[in-house]
Amino acid sequence: MIDTTLVKQLGADEYGMKVFALVYLKPGNTPQTDASQATKIQKEHLKYLKSLMEKGTMLLLGPVMEEASIVGICIYNCDIEEAKKLAQADPAVLSGKLSIEIHPWYGSAAIMKIPEIHKTIEAKSFADILQ
Repeated sequence: MIDTTLVKQLGADEYGMKVFALVYLKPGNTPQTDASQATKIQKEHLKYLKSLMEKGTMLLLGPVMEEASIVGICIYNCDIEEAKKLAQADPAVLSGKLSIEIHPWYGSAAIMKIPEIHKTIEAKSFADILQ
């Protein structure tokens, strides 16, 4: 049975889908050679991503767990232009540690519930890393 209230709340189409902005995080042109500076930038990066999650602008994020040309992915709940502005404001992107590649992605609108559900299953918050 279709939950029409949830369909409206999530902005889903008749297939239960929606367009999101998929952001690939890639290595940037400025390698971090100073370990303390790299740690500082990583903390700022995580703090920034956490703020986007709290606002509901970012729905899903995480690192790629192998050596690859893509080091992380993020799914933003906004249009491509807004996602580009937000991704370019990431401290790790501003520092040159990371670069971005953005694509429109058509996926289940249900992913908008991931942040809410995730809070109920995490034993530790990735915000703990920021301490």
